[in-house]
Amino acid sequence: MLVPASAIQPVELVLPTLPQVTASGTAPARTSARTADPGVRSIGREDVLARVLDACARPDTPAVVVTGPAGTGRSTVLAQVRERLAEAGIATAEIRIPRAEPDLPHLVARLSERLGLPPAREDCPRTALSRVVSVLAGRRDRLVVFLDDAHRLGTDARAALTSSISALTGSSVTFVCAARALGPDVAALVHEERLRPLSASAVEELLADLLRARPAPGLATSIRNACAGIPAIVRAAVEGYQRSGSLRIVDQQAHLVRDAAELPVTHPLFADLNASWPVIKALAVLHPLGSAATALIAEAVDIDEEAVDEVLHELREAGVVLPGRPAGSWRFRAPMLATLLTACLGPFERRLIAQLAVNALQHGRATCPSPDYLPERLVDAGKPAHRARTAAALLSAARTENGERADRWLWTAARLLTDSARRAEALHQHAVTCALHRRFGSAVQSAEIVLRSLSDHLTPDSLQELLIIYVVGLAGSGATATLQDVAEGGWRSMPGGEENRIVTRSTALYMLNRWQEARDALVDHTPASEVLLRTLSLAGWLDVPEPSTAIDASFAGRWDEALDLARADLAAASAHVHGPERTATYREMAGILTARGQLNRARTVLDDARSQHLLLPHLLAVPEAELESTLGATQRAKELIEEGLRFATENGITAGTDELWLRLAESESQAGNPAAARRYADRLLQIADQLGTTGARRNALLARLLVQPDPRTAAEVIELAKARNRPFELATTLAAVTESVEGRQKLIHTAYEMLGELDALIPRARLRKLMRARNMPIPGRSATVAENERLLAALITEGLSNSQLATVLGTSEKSVEGRLTRFFNKTGYRSRAELAAAMLNGTANLTA
Repeated sequence: MLVPASAIQPVELVLPTLPQVTASGTAPARTSARTADPGVRSIGREDVLARVLDACARPDTPAVVVTGPAGTGRSTVLAQVRERLAEAGIATAEIRIPRAEPDLPHLVARLSERLGLPPAREDCPRTALSRVVSVLAGRRDRLVVFLDDAHRLGTDARAALTSSISALTGSSVTFVCAARALGPDVAALVHEERLRPLSASAVEELLADLLRARPAPGLATSIRNACAGIPAIVRAAVEGYQRSGSLRIVDQQAHLVRDAAELPVTHPLFADLNASWPVIKALAVLHPLGSAATALIAEAVDIDEEAVDEVLHELREAGVVLPGRPAGSWRFRAPMLATLLTACLGPFERRLIAQLAVNALQHGRATCPSPDYLPERLVDAGKPAHRARTAAALLSAARTENGERADRWLWTAARLLTDSARRAEALHQHAVTCALHRRFGSAVQSAEIVLRSLSDHLTPDSLQELLIIYVVGLAGSGATATLQDVAEGGWRSMPGGEENRIVTRSTALYMLNRWQEARDALVDHTPASEVLLRTLSLAGWLDVPEPSTAIDASFAGRWDEALDLARADLAAASAHVHGPERTATYREMAGILTARGQLNRARTVLDDARSQHLLLPHLLAVPEAELESTLGATQRAKELIEEGLRFATENGITAGTDELWLRLAESESQAGNPAAARRYADRLLQIADQLGTTGARRNALLARLLVQPDPRTAAEVIELAKARNRPFELATTLAAVTESVEGRQKLIHTAYEMLGELDALIPRARLRKLMRARNMPIPGRSATVAENERLLAALITEGLSNSQLATVLGTSEKSVEGRLTRFFNKTGYRSRAELAAAMLNGTANLTA
């Protein structure tokens, strides 16, 4: 059994408004009646607050009742109404109702005490209550009495209070109560405000408030649905996700990277589930089995079905569960509650419930429509009697699954198999699947077992594939020391033939960015080279942009989409250590953020990138140099480019160096060193011929224009840039060639328009400065003013000092001070911090 219980008395689940984590324990402990923190914003309830306050001001409404399911924020609404009344100078009093149902004498005593009245002397409690109400009715000054959790009152107390409240009609006193629902005996003079579940937009605001980050697209809707829009469960879900490491924040955007959430059993969310604790935990796992769940719960907790049914009906009254389909089945009002409860199971409980579920499904006593349910229970159930059959079921299920579940199912299947050949095959499947989904640690774990003792059971191709996955997995999981050992000598002891070992060593060298050594190792081994490329492609490690990737979206000018995709990619990768193939993702992301004036965010991205073991890290030199140059550190920008070229040269890398040579040529040209610029342009022409790519050719032509302006060269580079169909690249190309072609005003306006479509605020500001210097008209004066203010707001939000603002904006500090004064006066923001918070939440209004 789980937790022995001979008599289970369910109580209402009261979900706390602001969960607080307490010390860990084995069962949820009873806590005192919760109160709302008045500092908590009642997000999504402003309209309710306004109507309650309005009702409090009407003498014809003696009572207001805020109703709604548990956890919807009744107490928070009451606390905020009381806070606003106090700010307006209106007297308030608060009556707290304990968890036990208080009788009428107790209620009268509490009212008298809180209102400063003498103790009741009447023998009849109803008479005493009437006296208290009569005193209140004669009061001249405004008073609002707050009564939270009114549904806890005993039947007599509730009826007496309801009948007495009508005497307050027309008086200066109003009762504001909170209860689960409005009873049938409530007078018509009562104004009800029913709290509804939060909308997806309100949940999005709540998440931003809790996480200090914007939720990723779709996250708010997903959490809203899982939590049924109940604020308390949303808060608990966020805490549970954070505890399990499932929520990752990348560039101020929150992402859910795992579907796992956990809370300690002593968490206030579970405070009112003491008596029903064993039943509801079992229900959390067994409810997908429909009408069979009740009998299985009874078996799990060792009580009869009637007692279980009684608990479930009480939980329904409390709004925790709802009847499901078919008849006799149950479901949680908020599916997230089932997830959090399941995480509270101990090992023995989890194993026992899983075994009951598996037996019921395999013997036809239960069914479940979800294909994931049985494999999950097979994993939880421990070692089965029929190991091979269970392993086969898990292997079959994993073929249509990916990510964490496939990892778990395949690993369990491999552990169950005793036949060496089948176990080797299962571990190989596990390693391949984990590599495809970048679960590097898991891939290495399986690969090591096979390579150590089971390699003879794999085909030569499968063994070669596993060796490469092992090496790639070492790089992906950050095990660079082991990777170094493989490259230096460990490859010689790898299983398989000479070709296998050569490919393994070359892969390790590539992963260490030692490209020339890797190429040298593959000389005269063409078959080995083909195997290496084929396997790297399978594992998704060739850094080639594909449709709907962040890199592709960035090139295509879909910058908002590119940022969202990049954040999601990096968030998912961070759950298992970043893979070294993500250099281009970091590069594009940092470049976009810099162009949009989000400079410190760009620096954070680059710092994160530099902390990882990445392939081709010299590609980061361009966005790093652009960032430093934007902030006025031109010498540091040049040093970064030189460091990138030095790294590439030392490691025999040519790819990506064309951008670096172009930057050096530009730097020397701007510094008035034409001879040095010409040397770099000549070197870039050689690199372009070597690489043979249109991108390198475009860069070589731009470098040539720096030292030798020529209309034909300019026309060629423009056509080349147009053919590549990369808006930002084309815009910068057009801006760069204007000195060498006719009709440069039209080219600059075209570039300016394209940069506007990308919302590239800083390059646009630079072009405006150039256009003014050339006495060219700047289209849209009002739009220009608005854009300047958006750029200023972005830079302020990034925390730039006045000196840095002056550098970026190309003006003086005194001018910046004046602009800041005018900006804050116009928008109404009182501080940089207030503006930054509004910008983060997406609520900033720059036109006030």
